[in-house]
Amino acid sequence: MRLTAEEERADEETLDWFYQVSDDDLVAYAGKWIVEYRGKILAVGRTEGTALRRAKLPEGAAPLVYWVPPPDLLIL
Repeated sequence: MRLTAEEERADEETLDWFYQVSDDDLVAYAGKWIVEYRGKILAVGRTEGTALRRAKLPEGAAPLVYWVPPPDLLIL
């Protein structure tokens, strides 16, 4: 399925945000799920499902859904 120019732009903005955000910027969301779309965090939740429901995404949106690990969790 081919994306519209608007959808392509939204995908690019979403990925740009992901590559630019630092761990320090995410500290407020430690241990939670965030839903980011077009450079903005739309929702936060303790579960992925809760965060997605709260986001109220536009139809066809492809957000970044990300679990932010707590600072004391070591990921290898």
